[in-house]
Amino acid sequence: MHFFYGDRAELYDVAERLERPGWQEVELARGADDFRLVATKITDLLDNSVSEMMADVEQALSGLNVTYDGWETSIEKPN
Repeated sequence: MHFFYGDRAELYDVAERLERPGWQEVELARGADDFRLVATKITDLLDNSVSEMMADVEQALSGLNVTYDGWETSIEKPN
């Protein structure tokens, strides 16, 4: 999960820019002082995959006044 904070309109822009294979908008909610967008991307944690994921985030934030608060992951065993 990736966490973004800022103006509602700009978070909609981030969500739109993350409309790529593998990305899902999970939640856009009002916080105490601003809005929050939580987006997920299901991927493996290979170096190349993480680099591509972070490039997507950087492109989504380009030119916007949105705070990116980082990401967290869950580990799942393959079936």
